[in-house]
Amino acid sequence: MKPNEQKLLDLLKNNNILMEALEKLKDWPVQEYYIGAWVISQTIRNQLYGKEIMHGISDMDIIYFDSSDVSKESEQKIGEMINKKIGNIWIEFDVVNQARVHIRYPNVFNGRIIPPYQSLEHAIDTWPTTVTCNAIRKLPDNTYKVYSTFWLDDLFSWTIRANKQLITKEIYEAKATKWKKKRPELTITPW
Repeated sequence: MKPNEQKLLDLLKNNNILMEALEKLKDWPVQEYYIGAWVISQTIRNQLYGKEIMHGISDMDIIYFDSSDVSKESEQKIGEMINKKIGNIWIEFDVVNQARVHIRYPNVFNGRIIPPYQSLEHAIDTWPTTVTCNAIRKLPDNTYKVYSTFWLDDLFSWTIRANKQLITKEIYEAKATKWKKKRPELTITPW
């Protein structure tokens, strides 16, 4: 277990909506999935800074990996299945097959081409900041699997640091400026 991983789990367990989603997905036939990114980091931040647990969380990223079918239709079908399974939770779900991100990436990021991801963990390793490269899933035996690309120190000190694998300097600086305006307590490290 990485340093601070138990602390992470203890704080995430205070987010009843996240825990309900994890509980409902633990027996999902697609065992290789995670809930990750912003819902994880914002849940921690909210507790560290005395905010309501769901403050600033409008959706939940649910990722899975299926390289045998990278069609948009299949991804939409999985999204519909998830919404049926956990749809009574009032939050929106963003369901993404990480095996098809390289197909849609150029449309989202001005034609930029990336190689296909080889796994869920490979995808998480490229997320834009050290505080968002974290994900969790609940296993059928009721234990949790946490994946964190970086040590969790940045997350607990709320230090925003670029993960330079995919993000550009311009995108990072624009995001950092926006985040600092909304959350002055952030420590933003320069590119």
